[in-house]
Amino acid sequence: MPDFAKILILIATGEASYHAQNDHCASTFLRQAGVQNSWVNLASVGMKGNGLMQMLELNNLDIASFYGKWLLRHLR
Repeated sequence: MPDFAKILILIATGEASYHAQNDHCASTFLRQAGVQNSWVNLASVGMKGNGLMQMLELNNLDIASFYGKWLLRHLR
C-alpha cells in the first residue's frame, strides 16, 4: 500500500448506504497500513439520509459542495 500513501483519500458515508456499517473499518484499516485518510459520516455534517449513489440524491449539489470545500482545505 505504499503507493496509496501519496493520494488524498476521503471516505464519505451516507447514513442510508449499505456501507454505513463498515466504512469506518476501511478507514481504520488504511490508517493501520500507513495510508492517511479522512472518514466522514455525511449525516454528521448535516446531510441526512443519503445512500451509496450520492450523485442521484436530491441534495447531490450539497454533497458536491462539501466535497469541493474538503478538497480545497486539504489541497492547500
